[in-house]
Formats: sequence, structure tokens, C-alpha cells
Amino acid sequence: MRTIVNRKDGLLIRPAIGLLIAAAALIATAVQANQRPASADANLGPAVTFLAKPPFIDGRLDEALLGLPVRRFASDEPGREAGPGLNVTYRLAYGTEFFYVFIEADQSAFAARDRGYQNGDGCHLVLALPRPDGAASEEFYVLGFTPTADPARRWQRQFIWYRNVDVVMQPLRRAQFREGSEGGKAGLEILIPWADVYPYHPWLSEAIGFNLCYVQAVGETGRKYHFVLPDGSIQMEQRPRLSVRLAFEPPTPAGETQAYAVLERNNIRAGEPVVIRAAVLSPKRENYVSIVEIEPRTAASNRGGLFAPRLAVTAATPATAAESTAVSTATGFVMMATPGAGSAGNSKKRLAFNLRPGLQVVTQTIDKGHWEAGLYTLKLEKGLPSLSLSILPPFDGDGMVKALEANVDRLKPSSLACLRFHLQETRRRLAALKPYDAPEDLPSQAAVLAGAIEDASGGVDAVARDVSPGRRRRAYRSAVDGTLQPYTLQLPAEYSPNKRCPLIVWLHGSGQDDRSLPIGLNVAAPEAIVLAPNGRGTSNNYVRDRAQDDIREALADVLGNFSVDEKKIFLGGFSMGGYGVYRTFFENPKPWRGLMVWAGHPRLWGADVDFLDEANLACFAGKEIFVYHGSEDRNCPIELTIELVGKLKKAGAVVEFRLEAGKGHEGPGAETLKAAAAWLKARISG
Repeated sequence: MRTIVNRKDGLLIRPAIGLLIAAAALIATAVQANQRPASADANLGPAVTFLAKPPFIDGRLDEALLGLPVRRFASDEPGREAGPGLNVTYRLAYGTEFFYVFIEADQSAFAARDRGYQNGDGCHLVLALPRPDGAASEEFYVLGFTPTADPARRWQRQFIWYRNVDVVMQPLRRAQFREGSEGGKAGLEILIPWADVYPYHPWLSEAIGFNLCYVQAVGETGRKYHFVLPDGSIQMEQRPRLSVRLAFEPPTPAGETQAYAVLERNNIRAGEPVVIRAAVLSPKRENYVSIVEIEPRTAASNRGGLFAPRLAVTAATPATAAESTAVSTATGFVMMATPGAGSAGNSKKRLAFNLRPGLQVVTQTIDKGHWEAGLYTLKLEKGLPSLSLSILPPFDGDGMVKALEANVDRLKPSSLACLRFHLQETRRRLAALKPYDAPEDLPSQAAVLAGAIEDASGGVDAVARDVSPGRRRRAYRSAVDGTLQPYTLQLPAEYSPNKRCPLIVWLHGSGQDDRSLPIGLNVAAPEAIVLAPNGRGTSNNYVRDRAQDDIREALADVLGNFSVDEKKIFLGGFSMGGYGVYRTFFENPKPWRGLMVWAGHPRLWGADVDFLDEANLACFAGKEIFVYHGSEDRNCPIELTIELVGKLKKAGAVVEFRLEAGKGHEGPGAETLKAAAAWLKARISG
């Protein structure tokens, strides 16, 4: 196929402030997430072709690739709306540094829809570490691709949707993706560096599973799914994924020596060796040498309080031995550990081995534990990818529990709950680490936790003293069932315990948790405290799992520990959180001065109250509500919000409705944020 090329670059994903509404109805398929059809092996087809060099990615198939085997999708599953199917095929190839996919469909052009990877036209694909028994795996990537040139939707062009069972919405930084159409055919061309889906690699992974779904736009709103292997959970959070095992054609050496490397473990304890596994394809016998430079990375600040939910990680120069670990529990400032001046290690290591012609996999220890706890980048020569290494500090969980419990009388109950939660969470995260995980924040968070517990033994309640601006993750002990439950709190720049502040309670979207706060809230109400409850889950519609109890108890904990004007408490949320606003107010209308709903849904699948039923709207009479929605939103259809706004007004609610033309399922633009800020300011000052 020869196609007209659209050369607009896919840019990095912008921070996602909310996610899709997860619903089983998105993909109508009877395949269950924990089953694998006996016929799945029929989808394997020929081995994936090896390419000595990457194709030129321009939206059309290179002439040299016309011989790649044409593979057909195994099924055409209708989406929410049935429609005519297309003849859709795909081709696969791989190289030392990349995985290649070309999709061709019998259509003249691509529909320009919001979230085309989900709503059409676009695709999403799975790369997985398959289980030996063939069941669905919990170790995988789901990647999304949308052929859009809209600058407002750049993040949708190419991104990591899921990593393992969690939504991550991270950019595919090095991937190349182009689209084109000509003569009644359209093509999507994708090149994914193996480094973007670390640690997967055909020569270093025991096996690689694959699935692909092309989402066809049908009519104005319909869509149809074309699967390699039907999987009703392919778009869902907290679910394993099905895949077929790929066979890879053996490589043929050509030209220069090619190599790829991974770490045997990307997280180790201080004192353990650093081990590299490398696959090298050489056309001749030679002595192969690559220099490995180990650079420390530092968190200059955790952008908030004692236990900030995210860290800003940037490059840094090595510190002296005295500076290798600096923790101030009063501010939450953390400097990652770096090699001390007296260390036997140095920043450059030598990776060397003798090669014979062909493919070899070698393992080499490049350091025997001379590096202190912290986060590092290993930069390799000769085109090898940079590797992340997290060296974990000694962590005596049982000893820390004893030390904390010995000082319970010196801490406020709320501080004790926070420390118990973070100790519990740190132990859980350490136990759950996969060999390829390189957590950026775990070394520093462990150090902060140890420092706070040590402070307690000296009579200092570091948690209670933490009133610095920014975010921190706190927790409370639930009176409902005795569990420790987290929430995220953001304090404004001018916060003072002596001045009462307005409070915004913000409910996260599906697939998120309390740590996902929209940046727009800082713009709309910079003087407000923001509380983000976890709701005891990512996708429970704020109905199940005692989600409403969590909102109530998290609010009570904040009111008991921070200076809040209880007459100026607002409730807001995005997507599923928008439904949560309606649902929470329906159950407990008393605390809320006003409501804000961004791209919310009035009748979520699996929820227990339909807010398009006028019988459920009487409680909103007289309540002030700010509603925003995008005209192109297909995850929470705009038509439903327009209908709801009319019914809310009929019920007596005072609604300010902002409809943004061209916006999809996303946060508001600058003008709507200004309107939201004005709306909030009028009610805060009134």
C-alpha cells in the first residue's frame, strides 16, 4: 500500500487529570479474563520477522517490508453499537531495539474522535509476560494509539495506558507512530523501542505475549472492535490480560554488532551486586567492551509534606559522604543517597566479553555492592539503553513496628495512624517488588519514615508539625472496620493553623486513586485546602466498598487536624468522580456549600442511583452546582449531561453549565477554569 503521509509528530502525554469510565459494556465479548480459548494458538501464525535495521516510519509500508506475512484479526466483536465490519489486517516485525506493527484497514480516512484508541479510529495493543498455563497475565503493558493531529489531544497519539493491572497514562517517549490513507485503504505504522516496554525483549525474556485491538469508528457514534484474541478486560483496570505467545524468527547478523541489555534486578538492597544481562548479535569474533556510567539521581524536593505522593526526580551531581542522605522531617526534604567519598565504587564500570559470530546472551557483575541506597541511572555505550537502578536501604520492618509502638503516647492519634499506614504500605511495596521494578520514591520514602519514627522516640511528632505547602498522603484509622485508610491532602501556599481555609473535597476518576489530583484546582482556588479521598478503590462508583464511609471519615480527619472553614466546604469530581459528587450529595447533603462536576456521568453502569430519574433530584433544590462538559466526550456522553442539567434546573438547583466545543473526556480549558475560579471565589467570599 502506498499512502499519503501525515507527518505531524505525536507529542508527550500531558498529565491526565481523570480517566475513562470502566464498564464491561465497552466491549461486548463472552471471553472471560481468567480463561484462554483452546484455539488461541491458531492466532500465532508465522514467526515474527527479524529486521536488521528499523523501518522508516512515515505511515506507509516500506517496499522492503511488502513480504512481511499478512495476519488477520481473529474476530470482529461489536462495541456498544453494532456496525459493518472492515477487512483489517496487520503485520509484525522486530529488531534488536524495536517491535514493529503495521495495521491496514479498508477505509478511506480515519475518524477524528476523542480517545480514538478507545472510541475509534485507533488501536491498543498488549505486550505481556505470559503465564506458563496460558491463563491471563497480571504482568503486561497496554499501549494506546490515536491518529489525531489535534494539538489538544497530543497525549492520545501514543502512550502507555496500563502497566500490569494499574492505569498509568504515561508517554511513550521514544516510540514512532504515523498514519496515512490512499485509494480506499488506511494504515497505522508503529515502532516501539523495547526500552519503552522494559524489560521485554525477544532474546532476554522467557516469552512475550501479544494482543491487538483495532477500534473502528462506525457512523457518528458507533464503534467495532477487531481483536487478535477477544478479551473483555483489555480496557479495564485491575484485571489481568489475555495474550497469544509470539514466536520470533532467529536473527541474522549483518553489519555492525548489535546489543541490548537489562539488569538482572532493577531493585537491590544496599551491598548487593549489580548484574547486567546482555544479548549481543555479532557478525564476527571480537572482544566487546561497553563502558557503564552510573549516575545518581536526586529528588530535590518531594513537592509537599512529609509523605508527598509523588517525587520530582532530576539528574544530580554526586554528593559527599556527609551529604549522601539528608532528611529533614520538618519539611519532608529528601536527598537521595549517593556514593560516598570513601566508597570503593566509582561511577564508571566496564562491560566486556569475548564474542563468537551469532547471538549470545551473557551475564556480568559490574559492581559488587559499593553503592549506597538511592536511585541511579546506568548509561551504557554503543547504543544500549539507559537502565534504572533502585538501591533500597536496610529496612527492619519488625524493628520499626516495635519502635513506633513504644512511642504511641508521644504522638497524636492521627499522626500514629499516618505512620502506621506508611509503615504498612512500605512493607507491602517492598514485598510486592518485581525484579524489573525500579521505584523512584521508595528509597527516600523509607528514609523519611525511619526519620519520623526516630523523631517520635525523641518526643517530636513530625507528622503533626508538617504544615508545609503542597501535597502529602495521610491516613486515618476507620471507626467502621478498624482498617487504615489513605487520603491525599494539599495545603495552600499561605496555609496557617491560625486562619480558617475553604476546603475542596475532590473525587478521583475511574482507574485512579487519591493521589491523582487535577492541576486545575490550584488555578481555580489557590487559597483552598484540597482533600482527595481514596474511596476505598479505583472503580467502585463511590457506591461499593464503603466508599461513602471513606469520604465521611477522611473529611472528619481533616476537620480534626487542620484549620477549615466548615461553612465553605465544596465537593467536586471528574468522570466517575462526577457521578460520585451526585451520589455523595444524594446520601449526605449537609456539609457542602456547592458542587463542581467535570465531565461527570449521571447513570454509571453498575451504580445504584440513576440521576436522570427526576425522582432522585429533589435533594438538589436550591443547591449551587458548577458543571463542565466537552462537546466531543464519548466516554461520558454530552447528551446525558445536557439532559441532566435541564432536569436539575427543573428540580430547583442553581446550575452554571459550561459546554466546551471540541473538548473530549478531559479537564476544562483555560476559560472554563477562569469561570470555575470566579464561581468559587463568589461563594468563598460570600
